[in-house]
Amino acid sequence: MALMKNGEVYSWGNNEHGQCGTGKEPFQQMILWGPQKVNFDNYHNPIIKTINAGSAHSAFIDEIGRLFLCGRGESGQLGNMTHSDETSPYFV
Repeated sequence: MALMKNGEVYSWGNNEHGQCGTGKEPFQQMILWGPQKVNFDNYHNPIIKTINAGSAHSAFIDEIGRLFLCGRGESGQLGNMTHSDETSPYFV
């Protein structure tokens, strides 16, 4: 992942559980070979200040302290009250 000065985030790599945050279903894009913009469309393009990427998840904190998560959720680890993967970051 790459965090740009303007707060945009770009990601690439394994997207098996949607952890790249591009909004693409994992079966459409298992591996992102080049940088693609992370999709924060539902939140009016927040200015991201911090990113943390694991092997199956990604976390983002914006300029006002909101936490966004995406990726693997089969055990409820994303805190969204489901057991499903998230392909776009959502506000926790």
